[in-house]
Amino acid sequence: MPRAWIALGLALWIGGCGGADPDELVGITRGVYGRTQRFDAETGEVSDIELDVSSMHEDDGAVRATTSGPHGFYEIGLEPGAYRVCTGSGTCSDVLHVVDEAWRCDFTAQATGGGSWRCSDR
Repeated sequence: MPRAWIALGLALWIGGCGGADPDELVGITRGVYGRTQRFDAETGEVSDIELDVSSMHEDDGAVRATTSGPHGFYEIGLEPGAYRVCTGSGTCSDVLHVVDEAWRCDFTAQATGGGSWRCSDR
């Protein structure tokens, strides 16, 4: 196989199609980051999606919002406090207690609607 094809394939894998690891892309030290994806139960395929993501402070309701990029990566820097992470359609995570860490929260949408969050602190 010519080197050009190998390089092209590697670039596409790193730049898209789920190749980039959010843990390697994160630039914040406190807040929430992760990947947004869609799972199709019929085909078994998982693909990165662009999605509106917001964090809502539990005490005062303050909202910080962003949109994940075409490769599904997002991050939101936050001050210490208790937050929920939500999609634009209103599916929210459990309460996260942000102190001095970044929480990774990945969202998987179902092709048929709905979805779920999976969160863990670093």
